[in-house]
Amino acid sequence: MNTLQIFDRGGRLYTDSREVAKMVGKRHDHLVRDIDGYADILSHSPKLGFDDFFKKSSYKAGTGKAYPCYLITKKGCEFVANKLTGEKGILFTAAYINAFHQMEDTIKQLPAAPTEDWRLIRSEAMKLNAKTKAFKAIMAAAKDKHLSAVAAQVYGIKGMESLTGEQVTELPETGKLYTATEIANALHTTAAKIGKVANANNLKTDEYGIWALDKSRYSGKQVNTFRYNQHGKDKLNELIKEKEDK
Repeated sequence: MNTLQIFDRGGRLYTDSREVAKMVGKRHDHLVRDIDGYADILSHSPKLGFDDFFKKSSYKAGTGKAYPCYLITKKGCEFVANKLTGEKGILFTAAYINAFHQMEDTIKQLPAAPTEDWRLIRSEAMKLNAKTKAFKAIMAAAKDKHLSAVAAQVYGIKGMESLTGEQVTELPETGKLYTATEIANALHTTAAKIGKVANANNLKTDEYGIWALDKSRYSGKQVNTFRYNQHGKDKLNELIKEKEDK
């Protein structure tokens, strides 16, 4: 007699009616017919739930056609065994008792599955870890010695907002900011010349703009660049025109 295969389905242990039919030497369609008869009788007694014994299911044969079968619980096996007589009944009873007990013992030895609360806590911890990493990255940029006071303030505020998920405060008013290239294009000159004039006249201060981190188009790395405010743009325009008029 073959070993009965037991499996878990939705937290309940079952065996397949096809397995049972082979074990007791009965045609499967005859066993399904018998269980259908049990279902008719058990349905008249609400206290005896049919699902505690058998559960309707189906399988596909090699042709692809679906056929009915039953998932059978330990109680259902007892039900079938009680209908058997002689050696077959004894052997089947011993087989299903051993099989279900082995599966139950195996399940007891498995580590407990994580609860929903545990999964929720782990998920929240992962989110917080990601926010903390983002916060540290932003604050590291804010501490860069080349950043202006205004730029550092902006980075600090954005860092707190990324960590808390809430707007901490209004960002400092900086107005529109311009890169050296944008000003150079407007004045029909080069970004190198804009930078040279700015350095010569000490324009890279909070009065004329802010230091910011930008991605270099050459290396792809974060580099410090100065962004000019409207006052800085006007001052550069004035200085360059004065130089051209001389």
